[in-house]
Amino acid sequence: MKKFLLFVIGICVVISLTGCFEVVEEVSFNADGSGTINITANLSQSKSKINATLLLDSVNNQKVPTKDEIKNYFSDMVSRIKKMPGIKKINSSINIEEYIFTLSCDFDNVETLNSVIAHFSSKRDVEMIKKYKHFAFDKANKTFKRSYHYNLTDAVSKTEIEDRKLFDAATITTIYRFPTEIVSSTNSAAKISKNKKAIMLRLTAADVLKNNQSIKNTIKIN
Repeated sequence: MKKFLLFVIGICVVISLTGCFEVVEEVSFNADGSGTINITANLSQSKSKINATLLLDSVNNQKVPTKDEIKNYFSDMVSRIKKMPGIKKINSSINIEEYIFTLSCDFDNVETLNSVIAHFSSKRDVEMIKKYKHFAFDKANKTFKRSYHYNLTDAVSKTEIEDRKLFDAATITTIYRFPTEIVSSTNSAAKISKNKKAIMLRLTAADVLKNNQSIKNTIKIN
């Protein structure tokens, strides 16, 4: 999800000036560790500010992308994923007028899921993902682990103070579904559903960037 978040921030400077956006990561697991991932980046509440920003040549010495460049960047990411082994049923959509981006695909195992995330990343980040793994699923111990090994605080600290405040209205939501009941979760902010087969975590982007809260979690299932 980090790279998809960075794609949203990849609209580069645009995000830092719009503030109000939502990133949702949904993963549904099967008993064998395969599953489906859906990722949505919704910037529709900030479309007026985005449109105004896109009229500029640059912001904070960073080039502002055009709508075509944004679409091409997203399409290139999807094209790379389509070439990956272990990935099926790839679907994507762009509503460039509302600034809503979606991507979904089936994966054979968690290693493949990590590869999907790696394909969205820089060469340096790819190596970090290979080393640390953002997703892990231990079938023997029936444990799912969501990790996060990036520090975006330094990048955000270089922006203007007023721009940083705009992240207060932005949210990051993770939803994980399992074929059996959830026994425990290490992240106290996460909420388990009534049927105990799904868990949701909703955080502000500002808290994640400031390291006040984390999307990290270890989930034990029956």
